[in-house]
Order: sequence, then structure tokens, then C-alpha cells
Amino acid sequence: MVDSELSRYVIRSLILSRNEALVRAELEEVGWDESEIDEALSDARGLIDPVGQVGAPPARRQAYGLPVLDVSRITLGRVLLFIGVLIIVCAAVFFVAINWLQWSPVERFLALLGPMLLCALCGGVLMRIEERVTATYFLFAAGLLMPFVLFAASSEVLKFEFLFPYGEHSSQFPWGVALLVSTGAYVLSRRYLGHPGWTFLAGLSAILGIGALSSAAFAASSEEETVVRAFMWGALIASGAVAGVAARLEKAGGKAEARLLYVPPAFGLAVSLLALGMMGAFVRPFLNEMPTWHDDLLFGGSILIAGIVSLALAAGASALMPQGYVELSPYRSIFGAFGCILSLFGGMVIGTSDNVMSREFIWLGLILAFIYLGQRMRVRSFLFVGTLFLVIFVFQFGFEHFKDQIGWPLVLFGAGLVSLALGIIAERMSRAWRKTD
Repeated sequence: MVDSELSRYVIRSLILSRNEALVRAELEEVGWDESEIDEALSDARGLIDPVGQVGAPPARRQAYGLPVLDVSRITLGRVLLFIGVLIIVCAAVFFVAINWLQWSPVERFLALLGPMLLCALCGGVLMRIEERVTATYFLFAAGLLMPFVLFAASSEVLKFEFLFPYGEHSSQFPWGVALLVSTGAYVLSRRYLGHPGWTFLAGLSAILGIGALSSAAFAASSEEETVVRAFMWGALIASGAVAGVAARLEKAGGKAEARLLYVPPAFGLAVSLLALGMMGAFVRPFLNEMPTWHDDLLFGGSILIAGIVSLALAAGASALMPQGYVELSPYRSIFGAFGCILSLFGGMVIGTSDNVMSREFIWLGLILAFIYLGQRMRVRSFLFVGTLFLVIFVFQFGFEHFKDQIGWPLVLFGAGLVSLALGIIAERMSRAWRKTD
């Protein structure tokens, strides 16, 4: 996957008609590998990013993918303050967890309210003396405690659960209310405190809050799966809405806020698609029309649809990038690879159900389609994942149809030869890519 900062720099350079050789030389000078530069140039061709300035080349990232740490702003005092806040939060969590069941409802509420007010007070005082970085730690701790305080107020003190008296699921409604109220508080805090991190908290709490309210609507059901499925549908819809807000922020120039706000919906979309696919939620509504479907087909078909939706999200991100939504660059690759894995896994479940050869060839056709698209569109994740599933198909097909005729050792030998042939083909394709780039 191309580094996001590298991708943005290359896109902006090409839009300003800068010479590719000059861009390559600048990036090599600050430590980027040739393969990384080639991939970034390949992805950047044809994209349009209406940015006026290119800026300096981004700093080289470390090999394990984490950004190079800027130690110039780290002081002993800030380290000790951060450790102190962390110790206080951990101590409060352990203290509350140990004594929670022994306390009365009012005591539970006060046990959460006290630390939140203390962190908010410390953060406010530090803001007044211009220690904004240190104040942020305290204010974030107060912000993280806010939904728990509101939940305790609604469920322990005000007893909102009488609106949804459904036993173990009665807490869904107060959780949803607490999270959505916290969302509003985070939005206001972001406006007055001017820190983009509040936008991240707002997006996360909005997704969880809408998911909780969705599950509360089905809390009367005795089936745990129904409640979980309702939560995932709510989180999926909320994630799409939050992603839209992040896109509008980026278009308006708030790139720092948009960069953080894209994270919760990306995680929410991925988890929701995976969970709904695993529960068969994308196919279950049609079961009345297809009552003969086996459980494996339901499971595999639902996962396949989840993969297709993920691929559609990757295609949408790719289409929006030329319009200035550069922060979507990493999610295009993530959802492309995620969708490829889900689609081929769903195809594998369908192909291996009941050992029907026609279904196995459907799975094979899906694998070959992804390999072809990977070569045609130069998407390495499609090619790598498709090749991996092709090897799995060869092993599975040989085991099911030739084990009894030629023996398991010969099946392994043949599968090994096929794997070697695929490796040679993939290596030649990789060399061809480098030459054309």
C-alpha cells in the first residue's frame, strides 16, 4: 500500500507538471525506496488534485509503517504528566470495577462524575495558563468519561430503562442516548477548543450511539443475534453518514479534522460488513423465496455481497480522489484488499459446500476474475490475494477429487508444481510492471 503522504506529494507534483525525474530524485534523496516511488507514480498518473503548492518532500517513514517520531517537542515534564494522567485513569477504572456492585445507584453515578469533573477542571486550568498540549490530555480523559457518566445518570439515577424493559437488552436505549448527547458535546468542544481530536470522538460516539439505538428498537426480541444484527445495521448506516461529513470537511479545507474523522467510519464500515456478512444478513431477507438454500450458501453468499460492497466503497474512494478528496487514498487500498478477501472467501464457502463441482468452478471463475483485474488494473492486492486463493483451490480440488485415485502425496506434488508455475508467472508480471513504469 502506498504511503498516504508520499501519494499526496506525488499527485500534487504531477498536477503542477513537474518532471517525474525531478520528483523521483527528490524522494530518493530523503530516503524513499525505488519500488515505493514507482508505485506512487503509477497510482498518481491521471489523478487531479487542485492544490496550489507542492511543499517539501515528506519525511521517510520507518520500515514497519509508523511515522518517524518527532522528539523535539517531548520534554520530561510532559512525559511525567502523561504518565500521571494514565496512572490516575487506570486507578479510577480499577477502583470503580472492584466496588461497582457494592455501591448504590447514586454512588455509582458519583464515582464516574468525580473523575470526569476533576479532569475537566485540570484541563481548563492548564488551558488558561497556555499549556494547551498538556491540557488536551486531561480534556480528552474527561471526554472519554462523559458517555459513561451520562449512561450512569440515565440508567442508575433516572431509571430510563423502564422505556425498554427487556432484561439484559434494556441498557441499549440509555447507551444510545448517552453516546448521542456526548456527540453533541464533542462537536461543541471542537468548535471552542479548536482541537481536531474532538471530531474523532464525535464520529466514534455517533456511530456507536446510532447502533445502540437501532439495537434498542429490537431489544424485545429474545434472540441475541437479532439485537446484534440491528446494532450492526445502525452502525453501518451511521458510518456512511459520518464518512460523508468527513468528506465535506475535507472539501472545505479541514484536512486535519477530516483525516481523523475518516478513521471511525472506516473501522465501522469494515466491522459492520464483516459481521453482517458472517450472520448472513445480506441474504436472509430473501430466504422465503429460496427456502432450499443450504446454510453454507447463505453464509457464503452473504459474505460475497459484503465483499462486493467493500469493493464498491474502494471504487467510490478512487473516483472521489481526483476531485480533491486526497485523504481517502489509504482507504481505497484498504477496502479494495478487504473486499477482495471477503469476496473470495465467500466464493470459497459456496464452492466447497456439498462438494458440487459446478460450485467449485464458480469459485475458480471468481478467483481468475480477480487475478485478471489485478493484472489489468495493476492492483497488487487483487493479484496477491487471488493467487493465494488459487493455490487453496488447487489443494482443495485435488484433495476432493484425486486423493482416492492417485494418493495424497501425488496430489501434494501436483499442487506444488502448480504453485511454482504461478510464482513464475507472477514474477514475470511484476518485472513487466517495472519496465512499463
